[in-house]
Parts: sequence; C-alpha cells; structure tokens
Amino acid sequence: EASGFSSSRKIIGTFFGYDFVVLKVFFTAAITAMVGLLYLSYTGWLDYSMLYIQPAFIASAIVGGIIMGIGFSMGGYGVYRTFYETPGTYKAIAVFSGKPSIGFKSGAPKDAKIIDFTQSANTKVFKGVPVFIFHGKRDMNVPYADTERFVAKLKSAGASVEFHAEADKGHESPSDETIQAFFAWIDAAHQKE
Repeated sequence: EASGFSSSRKIIGTFFGYDFVVLKVFFTAAITAMVGLLYLSYTGWLDYSMLYIQPAFIASAIVGGIIMGIGFSMGGYGVYRTFYETPGTYKAIAVFSGKPSIGFKSGAPKDAKIIDFTQSANTKVFKGVPVFIFHGKRDMNVPYADTERFVAKLKSAGASVEFHAEADKGHESPSDETIQAFFAWIDAAHQKE
C-alpha cells in the first residue's frame, strides 16, 4: 500500500496506457520465478521434469483480468456510479475505502463520461438512500478527507449515511466491530423493505 501499487490511479493508468508499474511488477515477478526455477534445476536442487505446469486458458485469463481490473480501478466510484445510473435497482449501497471521484493524470479522455460525486448536484439521487461507508484514516490510496467531505455532501442531500472511520486503518479491511456494524446495517436495510 505504501508504494501506491494498489492505487486505483495506477490500475486505471494501465488500462489507459500511461502507467505500466503494475505490469512491470507482475512481469518482473514472473521472470524472476522462471530464472529461479531454471537455476535450481541447473544446480540439481530441483528436478524440473517433476514439475506439473498447468495448461494456460488464455481467453478466460484475459476476461478475468479485465473484470478484476475494472473492479479494482472503479471500486467505490463504481458503486456510486452504478447507483446513480440505475437508482431504482438498489435499495441501499455500501462502500469500503472508496473514492467518490476519478482523477486522471493528464485529464479525462475526451469520450469519458465522468461524474464527479464531490459536486453537490450529483448527490441528489442519493436522497433517502441508506448508505454505509467505511474508511481508514491512514489510507494512502484514497484520501480520508475526500470521503469525509463526501459524507457531508451525502447527508446534505438527504441520504441516510452510516459512516465508520478507523484511525488505525489504511486501505484495508475494517475491524470486526465495523464488520458487525455493517451486518447490523444490512439487517436494518432489509427490514425497511
């Protein structure tokens, strides 16, 4: 996390072709593993013929990579955007360490339809909607202050926000206490149906 490797900006940068850190790390790890296996085989510490190599399923790996990449890069923004586009589909939304806007290093692509949820005009759709938000105050990928301001805008728009912040957490899983609060929030949202 401290290196920014899990940053949504880095992952988005890979998709848009301006930041290849993620690919460099993945390919460096693969090449290091291959060289290590060859060296261990050469020195006799490993019988290379005894290794089972899983057959490659290229199409499913590509599709899975795209789905995973979109999920990682969109994160909280994807939740907010999905609700914004189809508000009648969901009764409530929950976001853990998510960003309410997407930033691009050199500006958004011309054909991108970006909605900035830090703008009050874009939060009106959340009126009356139960929203659960968790954010670690030590998050180095998504600034905590952005989420704090966004929560205030959601409340101003009339959303029913339950906000959990943890001082000792970063861009990671919340404490058991927050998880229990989340489950209780889900139960309460179901009872309102």
